[in-house]
Parts: sequence; structure tokens; C-alpha cells
Amino acid sequence: MEWYTRGIRSIDDALEAGVMNATQKLASRFWRDLDERIPRTEVEEIARAVRSALDSLLVADGYPNHAAKLHSVIEARPCGSYRRGKPSSGDVDVLITRRDGRAWQDVLGKVLRALEANGVEIHHLSMPDASVEGCSQSYNGIIRLPGHALHRRLDLKLYPPQEYAYALLYFTGSDHFNRSMRHFAKAKGYSLSDHGIVRAHKQGSNNVVRGVVNLVKANTEQDIFRALGLLFREPGDRDCDVEPIKKPVAALKE
Repeated sequence: MEWYTRGIRSIDDALEAGVMNATQKLASRFWRDLDERIPRTEVEEIARAVRSALDSLLVADGYPNHAAKLHSVIEARPCGSYRRGKPSSGDVDVLITRRDGRAWQDVLGKVLRALEANGVEIHHLSMPDASVEGCSQSYNGIIRLPGHALHRRLDLKLYPPQEYAYALLYFTGSDHFNRSMRHFAKAKGYSLSDHGIVRAHKQGSNNVVRGVVNLVKANTEQDIFRALGLLFREPGDRDCDVEPIKKPVAALKE
């Protein structure tokens, strides 16, 4: 609204007026590309490029160059509308976790450098803290694969294995389904996020106090549905409201 009242009516106007921050200036260079939907086949190509970068890092760490072994150590999955089976996506979200218990500092930075070494053009929108280990991190950027004409939005999200099922649920969507699931949990006195399920209670008229202890150890998405007393929905069936189990089994414990 501030820009509009100043007479700015287009991206070119905003650039000329000097009102854009660095991220907005970068995105303005590629907005026509980013406005185009990404077909499933290209989402898969981008996910394979990320997977290949991860595999190369593991091999450099001494792991045998065997796909099954490498994939058991590091899981990397494209989520969002792709995982829900849609024919196209607005961007590519790749969710990553490491399951061998070893710390890996600056993992997302290393993945990006490996992608660039493989010829992927990358423009950074945000970078994770390279000094942090063992917690969730995310990267946002704009990339173009070798041989492709269009630039695409790529988000890399790194989670510890104990939070991975929750993150997988959250970043699969749909947005409507996620809101419905969080609302259902809230009505039971819990707060559901991409990190876990915690106790939540209201204090006064405005404040909600959330616990810090995850109440459910979830190895799979099914564990989360079961704990809340909800029927499990496959990713392709999540453009709807949640549905309670008629006779739920109490699974949440303090």
C-alpha cells in the first residue's frame, strides 16, 4: 500500500524508485520465470540433482558409493504439491534428514557448492548459519539446471530425524489440510508444528503457553495421525479437512 500511494504500479517502477530490498531486487530479475509452474518431470530433475550432491558428500566422507546405503544414511524428499501428486508445482521443497547419528556442519552450504560444481546456476535468497549443528535449518534460493531455460525457486529444509515425520507432514500440505489438523490439535489442548506435538493452554484472553517437550515420538506420519485420533490420509488425499477416528486410541502422554 505504501508503494501504491507513491504511484508505483509495476516492478520496473519499484526498481526505479529504489524501494526494493536486496531479496526483492534479486527476485525481480527472474519474476517472469518464477511465475511459470514447474512440471513434475522438472521437479524430479531438481530433486535428483540435490540427491546427487548429497551422495557425493557422503562418498567424500568415506561411505561406499552404493545408492541403497547412501539413501539409508541421508533421506531427501521433494514435498509440497509434488508429493500430493499434482501435475505442477510453484516451487520445489526438498526435505532432508541424516539418520546415522553423525553431525554434519554446514550441510546445506556443502550441498549448494556441490550443485554449483555440477553446473547448476544458483542465486541465494537466504542462507543458513554454517556454524550450527543438529537442528533444523532452511535455505531459499533461485536455481537453473544445466540445459534449462527457466529459473526455479528451490527450498532446502534440514531436520533432525526425530522431527522428520512432523516436517514431512507439514511441508506436504495442503495448506488447508494443515490448518485443519492444527485446529483439531488445538481443540484438544495441543500445538502441532513441523517439530512435534506439545501441550498448549491459554492464559488470560490473548496468551497461549506452549510446552517444549514433544509428546509423541513419531517415526512416520501415521504415528502423528494415530496420536491425535485422526484417520490417516495419503498425501494425494490431503486437499480436505481432517477426519477423526470414531473410536480413537489415546496415544498422547505427558
